[in-house]
Amino acid sequence: MVALLELVSPGNKYAKHSIRLFVEKAVTALEHRIHLTVVDLFPPTPRDPHGIHAEIWKHFDGAVTVYPPTDPLTLVSYDAAVPLKAYLQPTAVRKVLPDVPIFLKPGRHILCPMEATYEAAYRGVPQRWKSVLEH
Repeated sequence: MVALLELVSPGNKYAKHSIRLFVEKAVTALEHRIHLTVVDLFPPTPRDPHGIHAEIWKHFDGAVTVYPPTDPLTLVSYDAAVPLKAYLQPTAVRKVLPDVPIFLKPGRHILCPMEATYEAAYRGVPQRWKSVLEH
């Protein structure tokens, strides 16, 4: 495995145990030099007050990144090179999702078009469920 793309779900943030499992998986991947991209489009909770990235990053750096309250959601790409690097992109609901790098080699990445991918996926959602989501 070269790279891993993780989309955080509400279940990942539901309880301390579920956050711990998610973070352990991410940390293990990075320790094995597997590049990682995490898309966390759910607001921080009392169990991850600074977001999932802070929970992962404290295993490597210890520093906590505080996001602007206007941009509480995050997309982060980790280059599993030595030293480990994180490329963080804060965002918010109703903002266009930025393209995120997915690292394939240390220092080498491709861009994943998040907004275009989301729009393409949403076009395939049945109208019945679109009505539920849009209300």
